Formats: sequence, structure tokens, C-alpha cells
Amino acid sequence: MSPEQINELFEAEIKKRGLASKIPTITKAVLYNWRQGRSEATLGQKIEVLYFLGKIKIKKNNESD
Repeated sequence: MSPEQINELFEAEIKKRGLASKIPTITKAVLYNWRQGRSEATLGQKIEVLYFLGKIKIKKNNESD
């Protein structure tokens, strides 16, 4: 995925309710700040959120589906 695709998917997903219970490393306050534009998530945080939500799969280069 390109960084632009990750950004689009992340923005769509953080608008959903009840995410804090699905992502153990992110607090409700952090999610609120991201939603309100008070702070911006790094690319790594965005990937982490999408991974915990099951929206992306991470695999090694030599692994097959």
C-alpha cells in the first residue's frame, strides 16, 4: 500500500466508534485528538491501528498468501 492509501483508510477508520477497546496501545484521548485534528498520527501509528483493526495484513517478503 502507498502512504496515501494508508492515510485514506486510517481517516475512514478512526471516525468509527468503539475503537479504543480494539487497539490496546492507543487511548481514547489519543483517538479523540486525532479525530479533532489536534495532533497527527505518524505513519507507523496509522499502520499499527489498521493492523489491530484487521484492515491490513503484514507479512515477510518471501511469504505467500
